[in-house]
Amino acid sequence: MNPAPSPKRVKPPKPKKQQNTYKLPIFAMIAFVIGGGFYFTHKANQPEELDAQEVVSAVFVTDEDDVPQHLQDQRLADFQESNKKGGFDVQIFDQQTANDKITNSDMSETDRVRLLEVLVENPHARVAELILWDDVAEDGDVVTVSSLDMSQRVALMHAHKTIYVPVVNGKPVVITGVRDGGGGITLGFAAGGSNALAPVIREGESVEILLY
Repeated sequence: MNPAPSPKRVKPPKPKKQQNTYKLPIFAMIAFVIGGGFYFTHKANQPEELDAQEVVSAVFVTDEDDVPQHLQDQRLADFQESNKKGGFDVQIFDQQTANDKITNSDMSETDRVRLLEVLVENPHARVAELILWDDVAEDGDVVTVSSLDMSQRVALMHAHKTIYVPVVNGKPVVITGVRDGGGGITLGFAAGGSNALAPVIREGESVEILLY
């Protein structure tokens, strides 16, 4: 009797590799993170967008005098043109009328006495009323105002300061920079019912103003 044949071994089928279905989402996530990081880094490096009003404020509002050069040039040109035409129209009083103005002014006693002395020494002199202020930043600008034999020291502020100055026809009032709070001394003054601007003054510099 022939022996029974041995049964053939059948290799079990190899399990199919499980498809890596999670690869795409991971790659997508990595791309998103990298791209998002680049976007936010790029945005962070960009200047913040301003609306029109903010741009105007950023350019023109400042705590210090910082007059652009073209505006400095314009101030100087306008000032020189007015001086060439005879000067600036301000209130000028004869000595008799001026006495009441001087007595009731907030001038220091020293300045008041000196002004009255100058008027006695110069009987043909009259008295000009000057209204001065800092037309840009109230940052401590100081000037002296000189005419004939009298000088007055004035600290410029936004609030208007009224002083009285002895004048004679044809002789200018001299304004000299004493202290520059920053960016140049910026002086505005009343003339002819409107506002006038002096050139930007540096410490030690002087400008001459003709008054009538």
